[in-house]
Amino acid sequence: MFGRGSLPNQPSLSDQADGIETGPRTTIWQFAKTAGFRTVHIDPFRPESGELHSGLSPRELRFVDERIVLDGPRPQRDLEAARLLVSTLSRNDRTFLYIDKMGAHFPYDANYPDDFNR
Repeated sequence: MFGRGSLPNQPSLSDQADGIETGPRTTIWQFAKTAGFRTVHIDPFRPESGELHSGLSPRELRFVDERIVLDGPRPQRDLEAARLLVSTLSRNDRTFLYIDKMGAHFPYDANYPDDFNR
């Protein structure tokens, strides 16, 4: 599937450990694109500020075909992400989909409906 040299040749971890500065690492997005996948990032976290988070960089965004930033009440964002997941899985194409799940992070009480809390 992949031939030698089909992905950017990036430094090894041992190079970094030895203090050899050789440039940025290959990202998961580059692997997905090279494998022929359409890339989608669903982001429910920071619609208010538009800031990148969770290690995502502007460089990586060059390899993301579609970035969906979810807005609305925090408890509803995971439900919308799940709906988009089902919709994406029902398509007949090769898609690499990455979802940042809102409810898996603090503040937990802000990420679930009030009637969910005990």
